[in-house]
Amino acid sequence: MSRKTRWMVGISVVLIAAVSWSAYQIFSLARQKAQLSVSRAKLKQIGLALHNYHDKYDCFPPAYTLGPDGKPWHSWRVLLLPFLDEQRLYDRYRFDEPWDGAHNRELQELRPEAYASLLQQSQLKTVTTYLGVVSRRTMWPAHFSVKISDVTDGTSNTVLLVQNFSSDVVWSEPREMREKDALALLRPKESSQPSKPATPSIPILLGDGYVRLISPQINRDLFISLLMPKYGQYVVADGWPREEGATSKLPDTVDASHYPHTHILAVADSPVIPHETSVYCATVQLAWDLLRPGVNRPVVATSAGLVVDALNAHPFPTDALSKEDYFAGASGLAPGNSAKLFEEFRERFPNAPLKMLANSGGFPGVRILTYLQKSLPFPDVMERFPKPFQFKHGDQSTDVKSFGWPSSNGEGSGMAVLKETVEVRDYAGRDDFILLLKSDSPKQDEIILARIKPAVTLRATWETAADRISKPKADQVVRELRGIDELQIPIISFGVTSPVTELIGLHLPTATSPDRSIIDARQTMRFRLDEYGAELIADMQMIVGENGNGALHIDPLEPRHFVFDGPFLLALKEKSATVPYFLAWIGNTDLMELAK
Repeated sequence: MSRKTRWMVGISVVLIAAVSWSAYQIFSLARQKAQLSVSRAKLKQIGLALHNYHDKYDCFPPAYTLGPDGKPWHSWRVLLLPFLDEQRLYDRYRFDEPWDGAHNRELQELRPEAYASLLQQSQLKTVTTYLGVVSRRTMWPAHFSVKISDVTDGTSNTVLLVQNFSSDVVWSEPREMREKDALALLRPKESSQPSKPATPSIPILLGDGYVRLISPQINRDLFISLLMPKYGQYVVADGWPREEGATSKLPDTVDASHYPHTHILAVADSPVIPHETSVYCATVQLAWDLLRPGVNRPVVATSAGLVVDALNAHPFPTDALSKEDYFAGASGLAPGNSAKLFEEFRERFPNAPLKMLANSGGFPGVRILTYLQKSLPFPDVMERFPKPFQFKHGDQSTDVKSFGWPSSNGEGSGMAVLKETVEVRDYAGRDDFILLLKSDSPKQDEIILARIKPAVTLRATWETAADRISKPKADQVVRELRGIDELQIPIISFGVTSPVTELIGLHLPTATSPDRSIIDARQTMRFRLDEYGAELIADMQMIVGENGNGALHIDPLEPRHFVFDGPFLLALKEKSATVPYFLAWIGNTDLMELAK
């Protein structure tokens, strides 16, 4: 074959491939358009059923109903069955057991046609892609119902349902999307492979029953506003349920040696090194308090030092933590006793990622366990910044990931933004300010971020911030974050386990156990702070053996810069408490998510 012939054959192959690819694209787009048309028809059918439900009961169904154990048992999709010509299936469903009970589990294969989708990515025939968005501010406020009269934004401007093609929700399952899940649909990962079609438009059902297709690239703030029937105000103010399963995004733990410039503290009275990071959680104090011979009485130790003195001096206030959020218990080291302790713990926190600390020496004595779990979702989901953020520590700068609010000086720049979440407590300048971030947790926990100079110890740094919160430096502080203001916070995400070396080997004699000592002590923390809020899981386990082994006026049009690009204090506390249960001086980027 001549060179020219080979060249012509090559051209022919390329042309055939190009024509084939074009035909495939045309076919894929046509098929996708047809499938979207079917989805729109089913959403209209569901919308009509929802309005018929409203006509009968004067409200839309709740996202789910609760069982006698206080947990979600039945989905709105089950309650809607009679209005979808599925009365026989509805009659077979048992409301005296949860959705996944022995009887109801058998009905999952009988998914109504209205809940099926040709566009679902799951291969399971039990899954539905038609979901509500559960939040205090949306049309699906958990187990509460919404009326049309609650929709002050107008039903034609409010989203009822969103189709999530990647859903894994069983049609009868009382689970929907959260706000952050819905927002994640706006950041699709477009395939880099030419053999796959682009992400399709997202079908949404509006409150008036009309179905629209929106682009995955829709303006984020516009999409958020469409989800909210009352101009962003809470549809439900009180009785909001505790969020389950919100801690799946927490990182796995590594040994503390992985972070050479981060100090995992046993007490908050430890020194702060300005350009290093120090982290404290109350679980060690809670464990120590179980060793006390009486309320607030000190634990006698033969070799007291800074840590022992501080633990004895600062018992953790019983009113500073909700009993639903922590566990503190002790038992004998015999296998049966330890098993009983962990059984009691699992009843409170069945899904806790906790491993029992081994009693490797087989010593007689006492096992102590304290555990703390907090989920602090923000009322307003903030914005993740796409570009790296430079955090300065010492003479270094490191690119990290961040979130917050981008300054805008256009129309409405003086209006309050993120008003349900961000409160400015003091602003004395670009590098000297304190913010309070509110949460939707049952105890309305608060996150305090203070861009201030550190005091000698972590506790003293917190006390300085707390004093300034009550007595700001500035004579006048605009408490709201405004559109013109700039807010940028580094994402903090870490999991760490560390021996409490100051306690291991400590001799704690008592009249009945003169040889009592701490054989092992280890604390673990998993924490994340991002645009959705904060998550914390921490525990402390201890084996105690008995064998001896000024004025500043803020111009409302002058932008303020709440940029945490240098060391700062981070504190978590319940709203009514004066003592934080979590403290950190963030002096470097050890615990931040680095930008790639």
